[in-house]
Amino acid sequence: MDTDVDIALRRLLQGKDSFTAVRLLLETGHLNSEVHEAWLDGDLASLDGMFFEGKGRVRELLGEVKVRALEYGLTIETGDHRSRNGGGEIKASRDSDFNALLATSYRRVSRAQYDLFLDTASVRTENALRDALLALDPYGARKAVTDMEQMDHEYGRLADARLLVEVLEGPMPDGPEQAAEYMAALQRDWLRAADAVLGTARHRLTDYLWRGIARAMDGADFDPACPELHASWAYGQCLDWENVRRSVRAVPGHGDEPVLLERLAVAECRMGNRDTAMGYWFSLCWKAPDTFEKSMDASGFPDQTVVAAWHRAQAEASEPEISAEWFPPWMLLEETALAGRIDVRGGEDGPGRAYRAVVSLLVEGDSIDLRRALAMEHRGLLERYKAGLR
Repeated sequence: MDTDVDIALRRLLQGKDSFTAVRLLLETGHLNSEVHEAWLDGDLASLDGMFFEGKGRVRELLGEVKVRALEYGLTIETGDHRSRNGGGEIKASRDSDFNALLATSYRRVSRAQYDLFLDTASVRTENALRDALLALDPYGARKAVTDMEQMDHEYGRLADARLLVEVLEGPMPDGPEQAAEYMAALQRDWLRAADAVLGTARHRLTDYLWRGIARAMDGADFDPACPELHASWAYGQCLDWENVRRSVRAVPGHGDEPVLLERLAVAECRMGNRDTAMGYWFSLCWKAPDTFEKSMDASGFPDQTVVAAWHRAQAEASEPEISAEWFPPWMLLEETALAGRIDVRGGEDGPGRAYRAVVSLLVEGDSIDLRRALAMEHRGLLERYKAGLR
């Protein structure tokens, strides 16, 4: 399964050969896009204190990217930050070492640099195959495979290469039924073959195949019994978050389907719309608490600040315990700036009333009546609110 770093690198390298550390932090949800815009415009002196999980986690993440750079064919370069207005230099941090880290950029290394000392017929043919597959060129890929078959050089992945060429030569699926068959073959055989032949670069090919599946499924009805047989799932596999959102919103009553709510939340989070995503997570807490709790235990959740807050809530000796239904007001007390920015109200039950009481306390100000209203629903939340005032 792809990690958050894999997903971010795939997204950043779609149609591009380079990206910056700050752009990576935006893509992984560690930095708010509005904060980034204000910094570029010169309205913020630096990004210090603006990273959702703190400086330590940013260092850890960029260290992981450094380790993975070679695997993705990336070279690491240093530079500086430029404002959008006059092009002058701006600082991402007052800490010179951390500022230099944030000024790092990553660039895809050209094939010529890799093959400088490996310029043999077999290497050239293997590279021709790889380049043709990544360029989605079935003719070039077929020629490379034919050349390999005629050479004495033994290429251990020839069967996988033949399979991928046949996939490229074949038609894209037409309609939901063909898309379902195509997806089954992709998951059963083609992903493995692409990984064997292309390694981490496989996503340039597999994203193309997933996008073909998504387009063939686009407009088809959503069946809760088979949630993967919907365009929103396939679009998510190729990181096309805008089309995930569009295809989910096209489903009547999508707000009542936990799977679709979760896909919307992930898509909005990946696009940098954290407040909107939080509203969907909160709705999931109330409408499908079991689904939300499972997502907290799964790897790859796109907003680790939510996961950390959830685990702190579980560790709290609160009565009643902070289950998923009670988590939205708890999250507001963890991150008070969210109050008033999330476009959800909650239901007419205890968790919904507690949520609205917390919003009012944080937005309108402290009052005995609001404290009393919160205490009637959940005494532990009132204690958490009071602890935040100290």
